[in-house]
Amino acid sequence: MTSSKGMTRLRTKNLTLVSITLFVLLFTWFQSGSVVELDSRLLASTHTALPHADFPRVIHQSWKTRTIPRHFEAWSATWTSLNPTYTHRIWSDEDNRNLVAEHYPWFLKTFDAFESNILRADTARLFYMHRFGGVYADLDFECLKALDSLLDPHQAVLGSMSTGHNMLLRAHSIPNAFMASKPGHPFWILCARRIMRTTILDPYIYSTEQRTGPPVMFRCYNEYVDEVRRNPNSLLSQFPVYLAPPESIFPFSWADSFTKEVEQACLAMRSKALNKTRCLDLVDPQGKAHAITYWGHSWTDPY
Repeated sequence: MTSSKGMTRLRTKNLTLVSITLFVLLFTWFQSGSVVELDSRLLASTHTALPHADFPRVIHQSWKTRTIPRHFEAWSATWTSLNPTYTHRIWSDEDNRNLVAEHYPWFLKTFDAFESNILRADTARLFYMHRFGGVYADLDFECLKALDSLLDPHQAVLGSMSTGHNMLLRAHSIPNAFMASKPGHPFWILCARRIMRTTILDPYIYSTEQRTGPPVMFRCYNEYVDEVRRNPNSLLSQFPVYLAPPESIFPFSWADSFTKEVEQACLAMRSKALNKTRCLDLVDPQGKAHAITYWGHSWTDPY
């Protein structure tokens, strides 16, 4: 006969095996599941942009309060100085929660459960795009030329960034530091749904960027494009997403190989003596870029 201790050990072992199995199944489901397979009622409950609607002339940026740090002011001002018909809105942490509570209550529990404000800020910008449309840019982004020619032919715009030959960083090749859209585009709801699914797993498994940052944008974009390709007559096919080439929005990539000279001229997170003129000579010699980020990582402590 099996002893009481033996039965206890057996139950514990079985419980551990069950837990591990459930975790593996959940992890596999998250990794392989397509966020495009969403409830059609959720899409139907959100207002949808007309393909021929005008692109809203508004720049969205965010900070903890509506007063941004002084070392970001000059970069932030370029968005309206080069696009004078655009309005400029700074969203605070309080504004972000109010937006979700009023217009996206189905996401509020997830929003409040986040343990840091950067997770909330990452997610809120998706809702800026869906509710209002326009352009979102991180505070360490500088506008270099008028945006109309980049935006007007499209329904939604993301920027691609070179990661060189480093396949491990490929998931960072569509940063969420810049995005643009007409209001009501379904892509943003799909991304929000993916973020909701991520919270099912232990948050310590995924970094901030894996949970709400560029890797989420990368997966959402590729799933969206794949779905449109498989079902060219679907609702989503009416709302394409344009992925701009690196030289248009991200001419300088933190993830690609670059020289010490480029680092000193362009990389805000490592250099306190940025040289904009020299930086653009090095990374955008033909003047193709509409914007550039110096990767100050505005969501971390300022350099």
